[in-house]
Amino acid sequence: ATAHSLGYEWAVALLLGLAFGFAYFYRMAMTFLSPYVVKDLGLSNTQVGALGSGLSLTWALGAFLIGLWSDAVGRRKPFLLAFMVIFSFCSVLSGLAASFGTLLASRIVMGAVEGPFLPICLAIMTMESAENRRGLNAGIVQNGVSNLVGNALGPIVLIAIATALNWRDAFYLAAVPGLLCAVAIWLW
Repeated sequence: ATAHSLGYEWAVALLLGLAFGFAYFYRMAMTFLSPYVVKDLGLSNTQVGALGSGLSLTWALGAFLIGLWSDAVGRRKPFLLAFMVIFSFCSVLSGLAASFGTLLASRIVMGAVEGPFLPICLAIMTMESAENRRGLNAGIVQNGVSNLVGNALGPIVLIAIATALNWRDAFYLAAVPGLLCAVAIWLW
């Protein structure tokens, strides 16, 4: 790994933390918006559970399989950029869902591309960090910024949008920050 300045490492940690935070923001969106979605689409408790299970299953498989693929080709950034665009699109697709099947499909694809997101972010962070700051920087990416965005701001922002507009608009607007992060990572 190439040691970089502390400022550079923190900038990378902040950007990757934001990116992972928005990935988590998307993952948790259904949890926060489910009262609206259940009412509008007439979902059963079993269907709501299947939405979470489908995403979690593909999250686990994607982390393993795509993480393995990324390691095999030795590239991280192209995977990261593709995943950000795909899961942003999946957020829009969730908002467009007119049925349980469409919503489930969007959540399954979202899980598959979000699963490897954190392992790839951490691999990048490890390469860009001095050895004595890898744990700190990984913590910033995984728990610092991402929890503030995904778990602290997510419910507030999504519920506010759903209340002011509707749940579909909340999913649509949730896609924007991920796309902006993708542009920032691509340019930087």
